Amino acid sequence: MTRRNAFTLIELLVVISIIALLIGILLPALGAARQTARTMGCLSNMRTFGLAHQIYGVDNNGYIVPYAQIPTGAYAANSTLELFWFELLADTMISTKRDSSGNRAEFVTDTFVCPAYDLDRSIEANGVRNQTKIGTGMNLYLFEQPFKRYLPAPTNAESMGGNGTGEWQKYENIPNASGWIINGDSYEQHMKTYRASNYIYFQKLNDERRRWNSGEPDRHSQGQGAERANYVFMDGHASTLGLEEALFTISDPLGQEEYLDGSTIFGGN
Repeated sequence: MTRRNAFTLIELLVVISIIALLIGILLPALGAARQTARTMGCLSNMRTFGLAHQIYGVDNNGYIVPYAQIPTGAYAANSTLELFWFELLADTMISTKRDSSGNRAEFVTDTFVCPAYDLDRSIEANGVRNQTKIGTGMNLYLFEQPFKRYLPAPTNAESMGGNGTGEWQKYENIPNASGWIINGDSYEQHMKTYRASNYIYFQKLNDERRRWNSGEPDRHSQGQGAERANYVFMDGHASTLGLEEALFTISDPLGQEEYLDGSTIFGGN
């Protein structure tokens, strides 16, 4: 007589149950590892921005890269498309801003995009990607006075280098460079906070694509109450900050103002 070796139904169900249990245990760990890898990849991109800022300053008499400029020279034919800060930094790092037609080059977006940022969020209703949405924004508060905007554009032409307006237009003039954020996670190409009478906040939106009005302080979160995002500072170093720390660092890096109502710091309109 021959004897068949086979699993019984009970044994098969036990094996399946064990596999399902192992998957349930391992998946959260794998998800956390994937999220950590994306955060580190984003930090690497931020450090690239930090290096680009340093080089841009050397190449442009110490001036801070403007938020945007009016194109001149090869890009003047399409002057309605102002050159944003990330295009100017891209030119510093990879020697190009746009394609031969004067449009924002796709690879500029792909080169600098945050790995945790879904580029599909930048696709407009007409199906065309908005190439200003690279997942990183520039801090608009680069003046000593809190909440005073730095926007030396598009009033200045590209041929003027980095020259902006106002007294805080050079990297060397920024006090406490290691504590002053210049770029960070954001849906918009800019980044800012908002203020009420006695508190400051990032404005939350009822829009799944944008989510925050300016900035994205929870992109690298580890759960409710652990909102985090990546930022690069004026001295070139990059760091992951919690929501509250990012909020105060962006809004008031010199600690000149006090906000007493801690219960409403994280509020959104």
